[in-house]
Amino acid sequence: QRHDASGTTDQAVAWLNGRRVVTMLGVGNPPAILGQVRAAGAEILANVAARDHERYDRTRVLSLIPLCDRAEALFTTRKDWVKLRSLIDFSSFPVPVVIPDLGLSVIDGEQELRTRVLDAAREGQRERHA
Repeated sequence: QRHDASGTTDQAVAWLNGRRVVTMLGVGNPPAILGQVRAAGAEILANVAARDHERYDRTRVLSLIPLCDRAEALFTTRKDWVKLRSLIDFSSFPVPVVIPDLGLSVIDGEQELRTRVLDAAREGQRERHA
């Protein structure tokens, strides 16, 4: 998804191809995501360090503005966007914010996984009601 002053639009991954981006990823394994961003064809101009479960504030957001001068987007995760969206004023923020939609595909053992998840959920309900 792409967020900017005009709202939210869905973008294909191909939108990243050839784009210059700044990344800020408050996740446990940023190199994996950075690799995917590069694989999609984006050039990462700066990777802003962020801790897993980072608490953002207005000062932090303002510090991104000069880094985004030559960029075409700020790339972050959905869990970071939840914290950042109320802090970013798109009337003064120079680039859109791009957030990947992630999916999960089970290649083998889907039924076994489904059974185990449902069994665990049922067990959790029994423990709460006991």
